[in-house]
Amino acid sequence: MRILTLMRSHYRVWALLALSAVAWADDAERRVEALEAGARRDRRRIAELERRLALKETTMLRGEIEGYLARRAIRAGSSGSPDDHGADHNEDIDAQRVPRLRLSGVLLAAVGGSTADNSQLEALQGGGHDPRRRGFTLQQVELGLIGVLGERVRVEAFTVLVLDPVDGETRVELEEAFVLFQLTHELELEIGHFFSEFGRLNPLHPHERDFVDVPVVATRFFGEDGMRAPGVRVGGAFGDWGFHLGIQNAEGETMASFVGEGQREVDGLDDFVALLRVSRGSFGLSFATGPSDGSGTTSLLGLDVRAVRERFAVQAEAIARRTRADDEWGAYAQVLAELHGPWSGGLRAGVFQGTGDDRVRVSVLLTYQTEETWRVRAQLNLDDDDALGDQFVSVWFVIETALGKGSHDH
Repeated sequence: MRILTLMRSHYRVWALLALSAVAWADDAERRVEALEAGARRDRRRIAELERRLALKETTMLRGEIEGYLARRAIRAGSSGSPDDHGADHNEDIDAQRVPRLRLSGVLLAAVGGSTADNSQLEALQGGGHDPRRRGFTLQQVELGLIGVLGERVRVEAFTVLVLDPVDGETRVELEEAFVLFQLTHELELEIGHFFSEFGRLNPLHPHERDFVDVPVVATRFFGEDGMRAPGVRVGGAFGDWGFHLGIQNAEGETMASFVGEGQREVDGLDDFVALLRVSRGSFGLSFATGPSDGSGTTSLLGLDVRAVRERFAVQAEAIARRTRADDEWGAYAQVLAELHGPWSGGLRAGVFQGTGDDRVRVSVLLTYQTEETWRVRAQLNLDDDDALGDQFVSVWFVIETALGKGSHDH
């Protein structure tokens, strides 16, 4: 545990080391920019192919209907054209209106233990879907529905079932539900309930994250379930540049840095949370501002980087929060590596500094995955918590399974 004490006393040195890792990752920026540009082209191509598939399925359906009407006309001895009998039917079959549905399901289950007791684990493991109890934890069962309503309209909804590890009650969450309009190949409009596009980690669903739990800074600033709320936003990509601009409600337990579970009347735009994210290649800048619980304003500023270099991926985020009362900040840096065959590993270090709540965590990850539909992960956490006044060791084993085909594409 001496490494945690060393990190706590030399967090500035740790921050410099994290920045050095970012500088190393910058050497691969051009390659990553080319890869991400190619990925954007691929996504546009996939969307076009899905549109063509919908048209093909509709054409086949129209052919079946016309064949049926023709056979019915022959059986009836009619000399009229099948089109005379089925014109009204065919007019109702519009290639842009035939919906296609995709269902998905994801299960996350964990088992493990810790030198911390269950009450301490609730404070250490701040994520709502983190393993938070000795023994077994059902982290989540996610049910997803994606509907393609036409060439440029898609509806997504994700509901999560959680078995509360404390009281054993089943809790239902509406994780996301929104309509996405593809205005152009580069520009999209999203309306509904969705994760805020802040940084690299917050927009991800639990099973899309690299590690078993979320870094301390994320739970402190975004709450246990991530920052998400009803709202509207516009986003797009132009060359190497990407952006998101939107507003969301400031109330609700998922808006912990703002009004949260308090109450606030909406009299104007300053009663919403405004968010801007700009990214270029490996780097991203996020900013959010909105009303606090009570009086005053809360502002969040985040810097992030992710770079891929052959068998390695480096990611880091630093976030600062300014309120009327105080300033707080936190950061994490992680490295993921392909090891051998189905094995991969990762190392993550995170720090948070707030009023009477300084935290340091180091995590070591080992993953085994042979198929896209399932994986098994083992993670070791070393925690040093000022509020709890002690250091802790935790070990978690998690199995993840996925059924169906879904997408969380914002």
